[in-house]
Amino acid sequence: MSAFIIKLLKRQQPVIYGTGDKRRDFVYVDDVNDFHTICLQDRRTENQVFNLGSGQNYSVKDIYRLVSELLDMDIPPAYKPDLPGEANETLADIRLAASLGWKAKTDIRTGLNNAIEYIKCQIAKDLI
Repeated sequence: MSAFIIKLLKRQQPVIYGTGDKRRDFVYVDDVNDFHTICLQDRRTENQVFNLGSGQNYSVKDIYRLVSELLDMDIPPAYKPDLPGEANETLADIRLAASLGWKAKTDIRTGLNNAIEYIKCQIAKDLI
């Protein structure tokens, strides 16, 4: 996501590897941090492994379209050969984390918009 944002802010063509149909379960960093707080306070998390995610997955093309829309830019991506070894789809099984009362609260649009604002202010301020 950040690569798309940075390239678009530079008015450069972002790259999508493969067809862009691979699907990923994205989760916003503050939602992950909320789970870390649970881990600090709940002994049931000791020696456990948890999967975190939003419980939804989006294609790489979906994310690209949404970032382009949020930035109001219409620069088509460059498609390059697929990277080897990547899963076609990821979707986190969040049931164990949910059993502790956790769930992702930030929807994909809000998370991307927050990421865009952060990158504009903290990373790419010299680009725009």
